[in-house]
Amino acid sequence: MITIEEILNLDGLKQVEDNWGYLLKESGVDNIFLSFDWILIWWRCFSRGNSLFVLKIMDKDQLIGIAPLMIRRHTFFGLPVRTIYFIGTAVSDRMDFILTGSKKKEAILAMLNYIMKNSSRWDFVDLQEMSDTAGNFHILRECIKELNLPALSGIDARSFCISFRNIDKENFLKAFSNNIQR
Repeated sequence: MITIEEILNLDGLKQVEDNWGYLLKESGVDNIFLSFDWILIWWRCFSRGNSLFVLKIMDKDQLIGIAPLMIRRHTFFGLPVRTIYFIGTAVSDRMDFILTGSKKKEAILAMLNYIMKNSSRWDFVDLQEMSDTAGNFHILRECIKELNLPALSGIDARSFCISFRNIDKENFLKAFSNNIQR
């Protein structure tokens, strides 16, 4: 059974540091912007006014995923709002959930249900720049439809980064000038 545990402070975040790198490697999300060090440094530098909303995804007693989220307070058309974003949004190029194993859909459904149960704490959910290389993007869209949730903004704003998986990087770059290659 999939359960969700929330991390509300830096001490709680540091408790998952040892498992974070392993989960990231096993998840298939090859992304520096989801590394523990990047998330921690980003949080220390840019978190003013934000609240951690990191979700640990558990299958029984085993950690199978992490949703590196935060709640940002800002204004929208002059009104104060609270929006759930990935930690690092707008500074990082690609964002995602860190999920391992065969229960990714169940994990995303559990996350969405948890987020909806805590809807008094936020006004919007904006999951910008989510990469579709690990498949979580497509599962998220499927789960949103299955739960009959209103469309979440940002999920169509994919990263502009080029994935070099299954591409010969050397030959690809030869088509460009030395400046672009660098």
